Amino acid sequence: MKVIFLDIDGVLQPYNSEKRFKIDRKELRKKLSEEFDTDYTIYNEYDVAACYADWDKDAVERIKKIIKETNAKIVISSDWRSKEKPNKMKDFLKLWGLDQYLIGETEYIDKEKMKKTIEYIESMQNSFYSYRIVEILEYVYNNPEITNYVAIDDLNLEIGLEGHFVKTYNLINDEQADRCIKILNNNNNQ
Repeated sequence: MKVIFLDIDGVLQPYNSEKRFKIDRKELRKKLSEEFDTDYTIYNEYDVAACYADWDKDAVERIKKIIKETNAKIVISSDWRSKEKPNKMKDFLKLWGLDQYLIGETEYIDKEKMKKTIEYIESMQNSFYSYRIVEILEYVYNNPEITNYVAIDDLNLEIGLEGHFVKTYNLINDEQADRCIKILNNNNNQ
């Protein structure tokens, strides 16, 4: 199984997009709930509106292209994850036709749970970035059916994910999508 560890901000949603503030968010949630037969009113109105209005159509199409050319699945590694509402990302991806590819989310990891990797985290100065790297590596470790993976993120995750990482700058572009395809289709890159 091939996996895309997907961040949202800086990959699908550009930093400067604020369309969500210019639409009727309450009405949007009602409309989407009817259209997609999913209760979007349980989610934060700004999150729903950001997903609907601020996610970039071309960036989403690039993720679809990666999936089509590699048969990859999606694991959310973004801060958009939600412990309180576990179906949130599936419901949000449904708006873009990506929900069928979602197989999970990386877990938030605390130091107590990470006894075996605590030295590694401390060597990375307990940075936010190191936690995301460790969360991804733990997901891979706990899912041996994964044969190859790529993390797509605007944060620098290169140290720790060498050969499995593509850095974006505000949005995923064509060149970065092609690099993801190459990584995922390289059988020697495990």
